[in-house]
Amino acid sequence: MKKALFVLTTVALASSAFADATIKFASRSIDKADGSGQYDVPIWQNNGGAQGVAGAGTLAGGVTVGLFFNGTQIVSSPLRTGTSPQFLATSSQTATIPGVQPGTTQTLVIREWQGSSFDAAKGGAGQWGEQTFTSKPLGGTDNGGNIFLPPTLTGWGPENGNGITLNTPEPTTIAFGALGIGALLLRRRK
Repeated sequence: MKKALFVLTTVALASSAFADATIKFASRSIDKADGSGQYDVPIWQNNGGAQGVAGAGTLAGGVTVGLFFNGTQIVSSPLRTGTSPQFLATSSQTATIPGVQPGTTQTLVIREWQGSSFDAAKGGAGQWGEQTFTSKPLGGTDNGGNIFLPPTLTGWGPENGNGITLNTPEPTTIAFGALGIGALLLRRRK
């Protein structure tokens, strides 16, 4: 009986040591760092330098926005396609950062990509973006029973509300890729 109680106590303590933290995943109504108000992070297509002309959600194949921690995607949402195509389709969702203690700050990454994946878009198949930021203390209940409300993505995107313009693959990257494929085809013929 003592062994069973010891095992149960050990499991309970171990699981509480790995409480998961939370953050609100949204592109609207993000708290400013100084607490003076809120801002939005619209995401725009790259139109050759004309910022704020067309929402990225109208790009062919759509655009997805994802929250990443330590290289792992935590949550994602597509951009709207009809009205307000520069904002997330979901107004807000609470994302869980696994294995992170509530009340701590963490380095998080937001990635935006056109089409099937971030790597494909960054490799030349579409428009993409990536921003790293340090969160405010994350939400959840820590080991001491302290409750922290999940913060917004404060620190992501400019607080002036201008938003983010996606990147496009550099022409030299595309040209080198085409040269590489051509070289492989020529080599294969010989």
